Amino acid sequence: MLTDFYYRLVNVLQYLCAFRGFPAVDLKIVFLPLLTFEVIILIDNFRMCKALMPGDEESMSDEAIWETLPHFWVAISMVFFVAATVFTLLKLS
Repeated sequence: MLTDFYYRLVNVLQYLCAFRGFPAVDLKIVFLPLLTFEVIILIDNFRMCKALMPGDEESMSDEAIWETLPHFWVAISMVFFVAATVFTLLKLS
């Protein structure tokens, strides 16, 4: 949903740029809050994965795996979102 919002925002800003002849806002400023938000989610999910892992003396049970798995997959997907946003910012510069 957040990505869709940013996509629509960029389309509106491009339309304004084509209509006025000059950019309304620098697109780097638009993508920096998105990058910050993605990095915060990434760090939080890795922190949750680490917090849900059993201690040194405990074994990894199926229940612990299923509790950790959603945070792990969100963290993996956020790595790709962060990479896509960074590549977009690099392309804009």
